[in-house]
Amino acid sequence: MTAKATRVPLVRALTVRAALGELAALPPSIQEPILMRLPDDVRRVDEKVGVAWVPLALNMAISDAALEVMGPPAFRRFARDITLAFLKRPLLSTLVEASLRLFGIQSQSILRWAPRAWEALFQHCGSLEFEASSTARESRLRLHDFPREALASGSFVIGLAASFDAAFVVTKTTGQVEILSSNVATGEAAFRVRHYR
Repeated sequence: MTAKATRVPLVRALTVRAALGELAALPPSIQEPILMRLPDDVRRVDEKVGVAWVPLALNMAISDAALEVMGPPAFRRFARDITLAFLKRPLLSTLVEASLRLFGIQSQSILRWAPRAWEALFQHCGSLEFEASSTARESRLRLHDFPREALASGSFVIGLAASFDAAFVVTKTTGQVEILSSNVATGEAAFRVRHYR
């Protein structure tokens, strides 16, 4: 067994806590079926964990259950709201502020820094690339070498697209995020973001 094969995919605990916080705000008719699907260790993520690393599986349990209960359109809005919640946390708010200062108040400004946010939030989960071929009206992002099992359910790709949707809310602009592809065999996904204003 190689060293790479033994690496456990990790995510910052704040993403799990943000998801649980947004879950708590849902109406009971949606919240309860999602909670029933979650393992006990997900529901017990401690607020005191701070920016510690936790298994990606905790995050995926919430995403998979929410997608199953809510369906893709409502899940995407839910995932966007989770992103907006953790963008307010110190770990990412400084990245957002820096990108807006450097590149201006545009959705693309935030997306340029998405790979840095990825590095701050994920470990042993591949990489996120902002493609150099992006233009003022269109950005392209590509996920590389993401854990195959986590990609297979489909919730992560929808949730990642939703995190890009959050850039429009933060900058008070409009646009559209499209999932171009998702390949479980390679752990890759591609996204096109159109910036309207």
